[in-house]
Amino acid sequence: PSDIKQGVLGDSWFCCALASISERPSLVERLFVTKEYSPNGVYRLKLCKNGEWVTVTLDDYFPCFPLGGPIFSKNHGNELWVLLLEKAYAKLHGNYFSLRGGYASEALMDLTGCPTATFVFEDDDIRSRIDSIGFWDDIKEWDNEGYLLSVSTPGEDRWSEQGWVDEEENNGLSPGHAYTIVQIREAKGNRLLCLRNPWSNFEWKGDWGEKSPLWNDEMKQLVKPNLQGDDGTWWMSYEDLLKNFYCLNVCKVRNWDEVRIKGKFIKIQEIDDPDIEVTLSKWYYSIEIVEKTKIVISVHQEDERIAGVSQLRPYLDIGIAVMKRENNSSVSLVGYADFKFERQSQLELDLDSGS
Repeated sequence: PSDIKQGVLGDSWFCCALASISERPSLVERLFVTKEYSPNGVYRLKLCKNGEWVTVTLDDYFPCFPLGGPIFSKNHGNELWVLLLEKAYAKLHGNYFSLRGGYASEALMDLTGCPTATFVFEDDDIRSRIDSIGFWDDIKEWDNEGYLLSVSTPGEDRWSEQGWVDEEENNGLSPGHAYTIVQIREAKGNRLLCLRNPWSNFEWKGDWGEKSPLWNDEMKQLVKPNLQGDDGTWWMSYEDLLKNFYCLNVCKVRNWDEVRIKGKFIKIQEIDDPDIEVTLSKWYYSIEIVEKTKIVISVHQEDERIAGVSQLRPYLDIGIAVMKRENNSSVSLVGYADFKFERQSQLELDLDSGS
């Protein structure tokens, strides 16, 4: 993760997602069809875009400063994988400029193909779980499952393109940035998290930061923190995390059995009012469950970040409903994801055997 060096493009959300999956090198390696340096300068990578895995072919030309290095992201050291991944991602969207500003959860989904969810701390449902301590238990469970966790600060990314940020304003955190959660610990009644900055500048200066007096010998022995200040990581309390960050991103990486189907949507006239046109899925999908199974169902549509999509094919309001077929041929609602104008709708369920 510390190999990643963000450039002047405001795509810290992508760099953070890359840093998150880099905690497990195999997740990065599987994105490269071309595994070794190419003397001909041709590389093939695969990314999961709009719900399906696609292969991207690249050359090794990168935008550079006059008489200098790459303008956008690069590696610390003589390597190419960060430059190639960023260029492949830019090519999928039409250009580098399309990558400015975004959410780490979007990039995590595209880099892993795994279900990804964002939990905004100010949402009423999340706030009630935070107040009941249930949200901390959720975070611990997701960490135990081996999911990739990251948090995003509110505001606009001013550092990447303008080269400045008021360090004192946010206790060392940069607005509009995402940070990877590396470790979670409970010790002596303290709920602590270790975070990584994807580009190593600026670190948390509050409680449990590297120079915090709260690190006594007993806590150092229990948590074993690295307080050397050379790896872009630092510790902070759960309470400070909730105060200083906007949302938590959870990428549910595991060996899912995966099925991807290209759907079709058709426009029809409303029965009661022919002047109203509605869009419906042409097909329903039937799943036979043999034994109790955790299942994630998601519907994806073309990302409006891709050049030209928002003008030509703007988002439909998409949702999901799951029904169980009863023995008497009737159906009952099991779960649903409400309609929304977003790039994907997702529903996670534990289904009993049946149809």
